Amino acid sequence: LISGTKHFFRRLRRHFARQQCRVYLFDLDSQPLPDVTSISPVGFSYDAVCVFRKLHRSPHEFGIGSRELHQFRRRISEGEICFSAWAEGELAFYGWIQFRNRRPAPFTRIPLSPHHAFIYRCVTRREFRGRKIYPAALAFALRELKARGIHKVFIDHAVENISSRRGIERIGA
Repeated sequence: LISGTKHFFRRLRRHFARQQCRVYLFDLDSQPLPDVTSISPVGFSYDAVCVFRKLHRSPHEFGIGSRELHQFRRRISEGEICFSAWAEGELAFYGWIQFRNRRPAPFTRIPLSPHHAFIYRCVTRREFRGRKIYPAALAFALRELKARGIHKVFIDHAVENISSRRGIERIGA
């Protein structure tokens, strides 16, 4: 557990209020995990190289530029994990998972404990939106994280991003 839990959550709430972000906490030890296949029939992967190649070849499909590609490389070198969803043979979604690492969780100044993870920067391609791929990918990631011994997972999204909020709430937030 994080030392000073009350202080931690107080800092977290203040930070996200300033950043106009909403954060969700999934307690993997007490919350039931959704069944991935019941949400959306897609394939999932942790193959960051394959995702990077796809993004490098056609960054416009995800609305990213060279800065995001540079950050992609940096995140991998720092031990973060890229998880993805594939539909119809195409990359439909990707997101990031950060564990205890050299730097604090993105957008916060709060380091994660060894049994916590932070899911962030999740992107679904426009043509695949509305198919419940985001909640299915989150459900996949939560199941995998629990299998790796993670107890708590934080997920954030911009307050104005209603689709992200619905996707997160669909899996039980």
